[in-house]
Amino acid sequence: MDRIKPLCPEDVFVRPYAPRDRDQVMELWHVCGLTVPQNDPAKDIERKLECQADLFLVAESRGAVVGSAMAGYEGHRGWIYYLGVAPALRRRGIGRMLVAECEARLARLGCPKVNLMVRAANASVCPFYERLGYVRDDVECLGKRLIVDGEPPMCRAQSPSAPKRAVSIRPFRLKDAQALFDAAVESCGHVYPWLPWCRPGYTMDEAVGWLRHCRQSWATGSEFNFAIVDSAGALLGGCGLNRLDGPHRTANLGYWVRSSALGMGVATQAVGKLVSFAFGNTDLRRLEIVASVANIASCRVAEKSGAIREGIARSRLVVHGVSHDAAIYSFVKPIRAAA
Repeated sequence: MDRIKPLCPEDVFVRPYAPRDRDQVMELWHVCGLTVPQNDPAKDIERKLECQADLFLVAESRGAVVGSAMAGYEGHRGWIYYLGVAPALRRRGIGRMLVAECEARLARLGCPKVNLMVRAANASVCPFYERLGYVRDDVECLGKRLIVDGEPPMCRAQSPSAPKRAVSIRPFRLKDAQALFDAAVESCGHVYPWLPWCRPGYTMDEAVGWLRHCRQSWATGSEFNFAIVDSAGALLGGCGLNRLDGPHRTANLGYWVRSSALGMGVATQAVGKLVSFAFGNTDLRRLEIVASVANIASCRVAEKSGAIREGIARSRLVVHGVSHDAAIYSFVKPIRAAA
């Protein structure tokens, strides 16, 4: 197995893609916002394995895929694409490792120059490439699709479609333990990078402990945590109000959705119902959503829910020991004019 010397504290190494990596790689691409409706990630993987498969690389840490990159060489120029690093592990040299290995493999093939394309919506990544020596070429990029893959399930969350699954919210119950445990185990791949509680190895005891906490905090009015359920009562995720500041009548609003319910409008609907609860049943006047700027999915939910983006707070969050700039969104209770 090919390895290069790690450039970060974790036990990270870069190696060629293996079939066992498929689900983790597609989840990584989804979390990093690399998928678009016209590209089916599963088909892209199949195509790459049939053409220069040794230029399809992953970064592995402690048995988990934490980064990926594809490279290609057609005899004139080399290309790098599908470069992504798990959001919680960025700024630790993993992206640099992947690019360096792509460049080394292309150079061994006699490739004289490497190019890459960055979507306009992802322009914030350009400084990263510039630090690695990439410069903006004075060219126009034109493209024509020969095969349209359609809209695969992994990309549905990015489509401006109407909600596909009606949901409601209700307080968590102790009898939700099994359902909560199952949802957490299923979802740690995309939830854990942002919510450390949903970790690999999550236990039933932790689920029960959380539900007891929910019941106690609800009784004291310190937090209001809800299960997100569908019309059949299946648990699809959770949302809640925490960090309540009584004197200022503010609270933090959070949410998560299990993997099997992504892309169905679940979080957006739940946020709307939670806002209605807060402004209709408490004296809260302001609700805040604080999301890492790298947590694209969470930011999209905030925006689709009608929250107002107020700006970026630098180093506002620390996730897995790494500081993140955060987008600040708010809902403010309308003030009725006096009669």
